[in-house]
Amino acid sequence: MKLLPKSRISVLSVLLLLLVMLAGGTTLAGASSSRDGAIDADGVIVLAYFVTDSSTNIAVITRNGVQTISRVQVSREELTKLIWNFHQQIGQLPSVGNELVHYFTTLEEADKLYSLLIAPIESAIEGAKHLVIVPSGPLFYLPFGVLYRCPNCEGRDLLSGQFLIERYSISYAPSLCSLASAPQARSGEGYQSILAVGNPFGLPSGAKTEAKDIAALFPERTTLIGSEATEKAVKELLREKKYDVVHFAGGVFLLDKQDPLLSGIKLLPSENEDGVFRVDELLGLGASIDLLTFSTALNVGPLIDDTARNNGQVSSVGEAFRNLTDAILASGVASIVIPLGNVDSISTKYLMEVMYQKLRQGATKAAALRAAQLVLLRDPHYRNPYFWAQFVLHGDWGSSSAMKPPDTGKLGYALYQKLQQWKTSSHAPGQIPPTISVVVTLAHPATQEDLEALRALSNKIEIQGAFGSFVQLRLPLTLLDAICALPEVRSVTMPAETISN
Repeated sequence: MKLLPKSRISVLSVLLLLLVMLAGGTTLAGASSSRDGAIDADGVIVLAYFVTDSSTNIAVITRNGVQTISRVQVSREELTKLIWNFHQQIGQLPSVGNELVHYFTTLEEADKLYSLLIAPIESAIEGAKHLVIVPSGPLFYLPFGVLYRCPNCEGRDLLSGQFLIERYSISYAPSLCSLASAPQARSGEGYQSILAVGNPFGLPSGAKTEAKDIAALFPERTTLIGSEATEKAVKELLREKKYDVVHFAGGVFLLDKQDPLLSGIKLLPSENEDGVFRVDELLGLGASIDLLTFSTALNVGPLIDDTARNNGQVSSVGEAFRNLTDAILASGVASIVIPLGNVDSISTKYLMEVMYQKLRQGATKAAALRAAQLVLLRDPHYRNPYFWAQFVLHGDWGSSSAMKPPDTGKLGYALYQKLQQWKTSSHAPGQIPPTISVVVTLAHPATQEDLEALRALSNKIEIQGAFGSFVQLRLPLTLLDAICALPEVRSVTMPAETISN
């Protein structure tokens, strides 16, 4: 998927962003406000983070390029310690009787991270619906959805705040460049087919139930349960390239910090296979998968003790995640849902079922994951972030192509929407439609005959100007179909400014 619908980050914008950072600036001079029409029609904003030894920089990017850059005085070492401690906090359940204290401590730490990573650019993302996070270093190990906004809150007042996931859907990208080159979502009539693997490791009964129940949501399904879940069987099925969704339930995902391509999901060994389905093997299959989900625990290697909590150790996990997701997205997978830590088998099954139900109903991938996380957050039994916060979405955040905006023919999408709204709205007979200005692009430089043909359609069409193959017209909205019917017309779009009644 492109960075934003019908647009990409310009190379100039990225170079300017880096130049401003190197020069030590905190705000991009002359940057337009995201509230002045810079947010994409789908409400998407990109937040690109750059962690340095002495500070952390945050760039807000929209379809019009870099909007603002903020420099936060938090070093890589300090940020790494905060993230590691926070991961320890949300990665384990509180002891019996200590639930409330644990929850308030989680909110306090999440609020501290919000103050550093979101608050400095909060006004620039007002009005957005979806955030694409491009992390840096240790930030790849942070689930941003659990960051908590509660200014000047203490004690029980903390309950009045909001998690970031309550305000936005969120996805992640390994780099700015990946946003311009990510694979498109697969074509087809929505999400129809799934390969669900019930992992034999971990909690076999829970994984078996999860795989079967999730597979039952799809009209076309294949399940590999227990002893069937071999590395060979998974590879053979993926070579057929026929699954919209591939879901691994249960087990452990092994993250190799030294060589992320050797990371993989542990399955049963068979016929010269060691039982670990690795990323480098996925790359070699050439599979086409719209959504790859690992509903598993994450193993990042040996436990990190107090003496090893330095930025090299924890950052290596973040960099491993970056390389891991980059490689998976390059393999023909459009999107990945993966946990950043330990998960609970019961709440995970609950979350995954809600997510897939929303997907099958037509929600985007980001909206479906968000909806599932909110269902758990609002359930008193599962409100603790341990149950819902660890899962993150990398890559394409949209839905399959059948759920994308329809083909608009010669009309630009904004005009198509205006025309459809008029056609489907309830208005009185004889009510005058709104008058708009449009730019008509012809298949050749405009001639006097072309202009006369346009005038001949209706005396209500006013030609405001012509240059080359472009002609600007002012006309009633309902005449757009007649304009598009002319064979010389290649496209009809909105001009920079629209004149209306």
